Amino acid sequence: MSKQDEHLWNPAAPEDPEVARLAALLSPLKHDRPLDELRLRRPRSRAPWIIGISIAVAAAAVLAFVLRTAGTPQPELACAGTRGFAFTAQGGTVACGGTPTARGVLPVGGVLETGAHEAELAIADIGSATLGAGTRVRLDRTSAERHQLFLERGRLHARVSAPPRIFAVATPSVAVVDLGCEYTIDIDEHGAGSIEVRTGRVELEAAAGIVIVVPAGAHARLLSGRRASLPLVAGASLALVAAVAAFDGGASGAPAQVLAAAAPADALTVIHLALLVGAPERRAVLERLMDLAPAPAGATVEQVLVEPARFDAWLEDIVLTVELGDPRLR
Repeated sequence: MSKQDEHLWNPAAPEDPEVARLAALLSPLKHDRPLDELRLRRPRSRAPWIIGISIAVAAAAVLAFVLRTAGTPQPELACAGTRGFAFTAQGGTVACGGTPTARGVLPVGGVLETGAHEAELAIADIGSATLGAGTRVRLDRTSAERHQLFLERGRLHARVSAPPRIFAVATPSVAVVDLGCEYTIDIDEHGAGSIEVRTGRVELEAAAGIVIVVPAGAHARLLSGRRASLPLVAGASLALVAAVAAFDGGASGAPAQVLAAAAPADALTVIHLALLVGAPERRAVLERLMDLAPAPAGATVEQVLVEPARFDAWLEDIVLTVELGDPRLR
């Protein structure tokens, strides 16, 4: 340290004249406020506020997107689960949940539309179904107790091996309850259609509680919003077909036309007629049926009229005879 600047560090030391002159010149610029005040008056950076606002805006955008898409199935994930009925398109793609795909799993509540192609649909582990072109089907339920589809339109050919009533196909007119068999259902754009049973039997349940039993070798029309028609066996006469159509259309005198056209092979049609006519006509129908296919166990018409169990036994006997192709009805 030189003698000239010693006074800067030790005020008791002699002051250099030149240093004194410089100090006098700079004295107006001397800061005479506390250091804390200087710190408080210093401009604060705006960068943290800008960053914070940007983060908040981004977070709000992400939250809005999540809320908007929550609960909405993404197209690429539609029908890609594991619970439901597996399907495979034939010759192209089908639409599952509105998404074109060649294969997938139809979930409960899901809709499968075949468009211009066909599809093979697994019915859980109890069978399968072939869906024709132009078919729209929905899976309503699948569980150990019951599997059920709703066929809105199109063709469904089912092959099922399971205990009775495990599988069913609802339609706009009836519920087709599978009793372990093979059959084909056709439904048009108006909800009307038909069913043909190849093996086993089905029950056609209408909302009014009417149940029509159709065994192998027989078929029935499905009347939209009503019930199934009287069943007919293969090879039924044109006269009987016309009489059944007249009855299903509500024509006056149609029951008598059915009875007149029926042959022994048509006992299935006649016994279902007994279910659908009123009490005043039921006796005449059963008497004609007695001529075509006598009641089992020697039951009389009077007994059948008052004992439902005897009627059920008669119905079962006729259904089984048709199902097995028994020559007694030929």
